[in-house]
Parts: sequence; C-alpha cells; structure tokens
Amino acid sequence: MSDIDPRTAPVPTIFELSRSGRRAFRLPALDVPERPLGDIFAAHLADDAPALPEVSEVDVV
Repeated sequence: MSDIDPRTAPVPTIFELSRSGRRAFRLPALDVPERPLGDIFAAHLADDAPALPEVSEVDVV
C-alpha cells in the first residue's frame, strides 16, 4: 500500500493543471452573421486577454 495519505496529498491548482490549447468545451457554429466585438462593445473591451488557465472540462469540475 502507498505511504501517501489521500487526505493530505497535495492538490494541484487549476493553473498548475493548465496546458496550452486545452478547452473545457466547444461551441457549435454560429447560425447568425458574425460581427466584430469592437462594433458592439468597444468601450468595454480590455487591451489584453486575461491569463485564464487552459484546462479540460474534467479538470474544471
């Protein structure tokens, strides 16, 4: 039997589980014409994308 106690084993953070290119879900193709976000929400757009982790759906849950 293992010497590691599952109750005290280190649990990685979601950022440690992150791997480039992973996605938790994929959206279906649009059924309406696509518009640039700048045309709709220009005043609310950030300059850079947030540094979110790239994880699978299982990792999120």
